[in-house]
Amino acid sequence: MLVRTSKRISNTEDIEWLLKEAGINGVDDVQGLTVSEFVEKYSRSHFCNSCLDRLLELGVVYVPEGEVRVNDLPITTRLRNILLRNNVYVLSDIKKYAREDILKFRNLGAGTMKELEAICEKEGIHLLTLKEIEARMLGVKFSDRQLSRMFDLKILYPEDFLRLTEDDVEYLVHLDKGMRKKIEKMQKLCKK
Repeated sequence: MLVRTSKRISNTEDIEWLLKEAGINGVDDVQGLTVSEFVEKYSRSHFCNSCLDRLLELGVVYVPEGEVRVNDLPITTRLRNILLRNNVYVLSDIKKYAREDILKFRNLGAGTMKELEAICEKEGIHLLTLKEIEARMLGVKFSDRQLSRMFDLKILYPEDFLRLTEDDVEYLVHLDKGMRKKIEKMQKLCKK
């Protein structure tokens, strides 16, 4: 595929050019990475999709056994584009988002959400809601904003409060000073 970049036309079949555009020094830098690891490191690159496709063809990066690439799913183009735009290249990567956050994806309407839920159910993937997380929190109430930040840090169970670093605490407390008391309460409840 030919792509116009600045003043020249480049061929996306040229793996060395793609790697350079993605900020990767060479194939050795990405050899053996899973699709998810590659996306996490290089998704900010404009040519991440094209580069990933070529690296998969060459066998440099791989899809772990039991995982399904979004491009291989029987889904609409709309849903495929929405997932790829949000760095979901392997269906299980959708679990890094709470259901409430998925609903905020650009161009994701009710019909497309139903399609996503159906494919996730078929593949055995549960879309976790913030209310499900709150229900696990031993009666301590959290706002949706707090729950969303907790989800970002993978605080899905009360015991997860015991492994927080000082940076995690600062991230949680940054917008809501009352969160510090809730963190201390959760840690105290979990130590009992």
